[in-house]
Amino acid sequence: MSAWFGSPPKFVGVAQAKIGTLVKAINEKLNGYGVSRSTFERMLRKAKELGILSIENTAKAKGGKGHNVYIFNISVPCILLPG
Repeated sequence: MSAWFGSPPKFVGVAQAKIGTLVKAINEKLNGYGVSRSTFERMLRKAKELGILSIENTAKAKGGKGHNVYIFNISVPCILLPG
């Protein structure tokens, strides 16, 4: 288990929002036809089991547990064009 102190650097494929914030954004985007928090947490667990997602814990500077950072482990394939 690794931990960051303070805000982690911003990278593509990294999210540090709270689960409630992510669920709220999904439900707003889909006009209330999104997912419940429990369904979202179940999807996170499944994605972690499949190796699609890594979940890193953070630590607060003054001690204690911070928020989670979600890292997508999918690399973008490089397409080489002839010529």
